[in-house]
Amino acid sequence: MVKRDATVTFKENKCEISRNSKILAVGEIQGKLYVLNIVKEHVNIAKQQPDTDRYLWHCRLGHLGMNNVNKLINENMVSGMDGVSNTNENQFCEACIKGKHHRCPYPKTADYRASEPFELVHSDVCGPMSVPSLGGSRYYVSFIDDYSRYTFVYFMKNKSEVLEKFKEFHTYATNITGKPIKVLRSDNGGEYSSKEFESFLKKNGIVHQLSVPYNPAQNGVAERMNRTVVETTQSILSHAHIPNEFWAEAVNTSVYVRNRSPTKALNDITPYECLFEKKPDVSNLRVFGCITYMHIPDNQ
Repeated sequence: MVKRDATVTFKENKCEISRNSKILAVGEIQGKLYVLNIVKEHVNIAKQQPDTDRYLWHCRLGHLGMNNVNKLINENMVSGMDGVSNTNENQFCEACIKGKHHRCPYPKTADYRASEPFELVHSDVCGPMSVPSLGGSRYYVSFIDDYSRYTFVYFMKNKSEVLEKFKEFHTYATNITGKPIKVLRSDNGGEYSSKEFESFLKKNGIVHQLSVPYNPAQNGVAERMNRTVVETTQSILSHAHIPNEFWAEAVNTSVYVRNRSPTKALNDITPYECLFEKKPDVSNLRVFGCITYMHIPDNQ
């Protein structure tokens, strides 16, 4: 309290903690002790925004590379990262070493880029996972908008659910833009090449581009994104020291922060801003798996 320039004043039956003439807390005497009544202060405490360092934001952003953390701050690409200090910028992150030490670069090839949202969508299935999620899923399917690089994920218990998830995604995408998806690019897996899937694509006028078997580079955008999401998920779970059954929650976190992080495919804006035309607010982010406290009002 002294370091924060607070003053404690003792009176006959109470004490007051104040700063800059503003009373912060009041304690009433009970026996030989002054007991602070701070129940009503929880809301104010929750709203305080203490200074944060760059390593903390590295963790909050799903173990995003420090160069990209700095880019978010220095180029004002998001809101909600005010007051971030330069300390701990070079902090060693054991979770990143464990989660990403197998990373190998995918070959890059010159390719067509979409000129509007959902003109071209990349897709890939990841799984099966070694353990089911809390909801019983063992797979997830990703859909990536080529124009904005915004990623959507849907969790599945079986690969056969891909068509159902694509229908959900197609409805959402067309509601955003008012235009249908023009091209879907995927691998040649059976979940994408069924008669039911092809029938749905034909009915909606969607061109299906299939990669050659055993040549993942032809579906490189989706393959690279899934690789990044899996490695980030491993780092998140390792840092949080929680069971692997939480992998779906970690995947959701990974995708959420990736959509609000820099990408080489875009010029100084995030996928979120490219798609929704406004800067994302990341002030709500906390480190995955951290302890939280919730105040429940007395009348509830």
